[in-house]
Amino acid sequence: MSAKPARTRPIPDQPLEYKTSFMQRTLDLVSRGYVQWVGGTVKVERLPRLRAKFAANYGTAADEAQRRRMRRHDVPREWLVIHAAKDADHAQWLLLAEPGHPMTVLESPADALLRDSRIQIPLKANQWADYELLRRDGAWTWCMTQERRQAWRERIHNAVRQPDPEQRRKDMRQLAWSLAHVPGFRGIRNDAKKFVDLARKDWKRVHRGPVPARLRYPGWVRRMRHE
Repeated sequence: MSAKPARTRPIPDQPLEYKTSFMQRTLDLVSRGYVQWVGGTVKVERLPRLRAKFAANYGTAADEAQRRRMRRHDVPREWLVIHAAKDADHAQWLLLAEPGHPMTVLESPADALLRDSRIQIPLKANQWADYELLRRDGAWTWCMTQERRQAWRERIHNAVRQPDPEQRRKDMRQLAWSLAHVPGFRGIRNDAKKFVDLARKDWKRVHRGPVPARLRYPGWVRRMRHE
């Protein structure tokens, strides 16, 4: 009987292809106390240089055994979380650290616990974000930003009142698909469910017939193993 192959551990700063994986890892780390953060975007071809820089300066490539030793000795730890979508030109990254880590002195980080410095994505300059990480009902979750919620209200209003019948059906179907496929974190799901209900009510207020789309609530995000 052949032995089972050893399970390989994920590389700590390995770029993540999917946005939901990036969001989940960030949520898990912040909920564990990695609340000091800096972040931004970088061209994909410059990712190796970025990873090497943070590995040299802060030890972001430390393996599981090294991180366990740091925890036993109460040494503040850090994580580099990267989202690099397939075929994308740029990647977004977050350097998260526990209070007292050297990064908190050298990088002038923001504090995820404070309302004015919550983590918001996408991490692009001069563009308002879609989602923000916050505590709601005693637990960390991702929610839609105020700007994103307003954009949904306007999109529903315009789709329901589109004068051309064929375009209206198309807009409502696209709207329904988009709401059903938002990242399935608790806060975002709750926001999306309100907009599904709003779309149904608004349609009924304006039209007599049934909604020409399957308006349904989004599912839950599939969790991945972090460490």
